[in-house]
Amino acid sequence: MEHIKKRGFFILLIAACCIFTANIWGISIYILDEAKNATCAREMFERGDWVVPTFNYELRTDKPPLHYYFMQIGYLLFGVNELGARFFSALMGTLTVLTTYFFSAKLLDKVSGFFAGFVMLASIQFAAQFHLATPDPYLIFFITLSLFSFYYAYQTKNKKYLGIFYVTTALAVLSKGPVAIVLPGLILIIYLVIQKDFNLRGIRWVFNIPSILIFLAITLPWYILVHIQTEGAYTQGFFLKHNVSRFTSTMEGHGGGFYMIPLYVITGLFPFSIFIFQAFYHGWKKKEEAFIQFSMVLVMVFVAFFSVSRTKLPSYPAPCFPFAAVLLGYYMKELIVNIHVTKYRVNLILYTILAGAFPIGIYFALQAEDSLKHLQELAFFFMLLPAGVILLWFHYKKPLRVFLIMGSSFYLTSLLFFYFVFPEVDLQNPVNEGITKITNAEKVVAYQRFNPAFAFYYRKPIEKLPHLKSLEEYLAANENALIITNTRSKASIDSLNKFELLFDKKDLFEPRNTKIFRRK
Repeated sequence: MEHIKKRGFFILLIAACCIFTANIWGISIYILDEAKNATCAREMFERGDWVVPTFNYELRTDKPPLHYYFMQIGYLLFGVNELGARFFSALMGTLTVLTTYFFSAKLLDKVSGFFAGFVMLASIQFAAQFHLATPDPYLIFFITLSLFSFYYAYQTKNKKYLGIFYVTTALAVLSKGPVAIVLPGLILIIYLVIQKDFNLRGIRWVFNIPSILIFLAITLPWYILVHIQTEGAYTQGFFLKHNVSRFTSTMEGHGGGFYMIPLYVITGLFPFSIFIFQAFYHGWKKKEEAFIQFSMVLVMVFVAFFSVSRTKLPSYPAPCFPFAAVLLGYYMKELIVNIHVTKYRVNLILYTILAGAFPIGIYFALQAEDSLKHLQELAFFFMLLPAGVILLWFHYKKPLRVFLIMGSSFYLTSLLFFYFVFPEVDLQNPVNEGITKITNAEKVVAYQRFNPAFAFYYRKPIEKLPHLKSLEEYLAANENALIITNTRSKASIDSLNKFELLFDKKDLFEPRNTKIFRRK
């Protein structure tokens, strides 16, 4: 315990740097959202444009610009490659863990702060979030810092931290949009009501005019500029389609029942989420710990808000993970201090079952994917988890050792995953091989749809043609053009039989194939 108190910050710093940067340069840009975001930043970087986002050289209205800015800096530092696209995502992950530790140590104690960070570092899913060139790493960090800063400002009446809250909330809005205003605003109001401070004095202190002006000075200029330069097209597409429509309707097949968001939180903080219900119950009883109450309110607001949303993705509740980790870290510290073994024996049995099933599940998941069947031996890398279970039961009466064994086994497994497992899987994606077929092509055209990773690596416009007639007209004018597609329509695929098939490979974990054709 003394070692954790004295060196907890440095342990978390080194561990976070290692896990979030693990092989970010060695895995290709392939996942759909990452490919689109990294390509958009590359195109802006090529043009020297800091206002209008484009994908495949056409306006992209999906996201605000902050992560594009960071990626452009990454491209400047490391080149237009995987490391350049992901470097600052990894940095955001490290800063999120250290921010959580800093405030938890200040508001609770150093041991609780250490385990809050440890909970996040043990999660493979949480580490994966910060391996992606998407806006989510930036949203998670800035929301985390903003809400920690608000709470500290409210408790100490320190206007400097209130200023940090407004600045970081503004940056969160430039990361993801209105959700970064709606959720913190809702949390603040609910918390003020709970504290019986939702009155004129409390409202004027939190929502003061100078702070609001700072917020507007940071957020409005870009939104105004992009509105003007795109003649309103960005504003309409972003606010109506990618915000209102995502909340009111299911988009891109990402739906699900009310239970999906709580499930994403539990899986996102596994393995320590096996204690999540005890942690909430323990926090509910500790009404004297205002910071614990605030964290509970925050997690519940996030879960409730996105449970109501019609579109549901695992990344949506991720900004509340640091606060759920605070609840878990605080509960784990209490178990260590009070050594209530009987209170967590059932959890350890559940953990034993799940950790033991991990390599088995990976084995059958690889077997289920035709292009990955030959990689089933990769499941062996997950044997560290059941090995950790065996060691854990030799120390089950000592919660500190139990938690360190659990977290370390998952942490080391994550490193093995990013350095050995994921690269082997990544080599099987069709873009890795397919891009070699089109690199030197004079012209490339997409028929109906294509994997956006081709746009990142090809670095030229890929015209998208929706109909066979338009494709034939294009090829009449461009005889040497290649055709790429991954449409699922059998009729569309059959219509391409008149062309010569150069390449055909299944997209990973998708019910479609990437195909490349040329004129016969």
